[in-house]
Amino acid sequence: MEQYQVRSPDRNRLPSNWSGNTESFRDELIGHTNLRFLQEHLENTLRVIRTSVTNDGIRAFFLRNLKLTLDYIDLLLNYLKIKGWIEIGPYYLNTPANVPDKITASDAGNLWDHLTYRYDNIRKTNLYLSITHDFDFKVILNKGLDLLNHQAEILEQECQKYGISLPKRPPEVVISPVGTDYMCDDQMYRDILQGLQAAAMMHAEASKQCIHNDRIRDLFKRMLLNEVHFYNIFLKYGKQKGWLHAAPVYRST
Repeated sequence: MEQYQVRSPDRNRLPSNWSGNTESFRDELIGHTNLRFLQEHLENTLRVIRTSVTNDGIRAFFLRNLKLTLDYIDLLLNYLKIKGWIEIGPYYLNTPANVPDKITASDAGNLWDHLTYRYDNIRKTNLYLSITHDFDFKVILNKGLDLLNHQAEILEQECQKYGISLPKRPPEVVISPVGTDYMCDDQMYRDILQGLQAAAMMHAEASKQCIHNDRIRDLFKRMLLNEVHFYNIFLKYGKQKGWLHAAPVYRST
């Protein structure tokens, strides 16, 4: 803030010595309050990453903060679970008996939701590939499509493991529309950019809700980090191509 001459908010008051009933605010409540703060901070950081399109250095700063926040959430959540201070939601009841670990209904819903989201984006990306004009853009879309297919396979395996019904997969053959001039490359680019932003928020919500099964939460955590990494590269590419809408520039004078 000092570097860019942005006025900072006031600091908090200095603490005072006071006496009171220490039982009125228990450690369990403090732990839950800290967890909620970190979870909200995660979403706030994602919003800042989404809107930090002008300065790559500032966006990189918040990308590092995102990774730290995820690590802090894992550390605190594991501690609260060891202490028995976390309540687990209802379990998903259709898991086969031979599966050693269990998931909650929320975990199952998130796995299914993320799989359908990838199916829809696989279908859309294939359509965009058939009408894209720019060669570099085609290369990037193919990279993104490979990532979508890889993540879809992982989610399919998880759904099959826990007995979650699978949605219909996208068609294998995509028919190219007649003519390719009704949609410009920059419009498709911005549509995909918004899809990446929405996917990152979905991953954050899933990692926040999946508190029982650490492996599933780690899966969504890795997908979130992969998403913001790809978003960062995709954003820089759009800036080079001039496909981003120019954002207002803050001036200190």
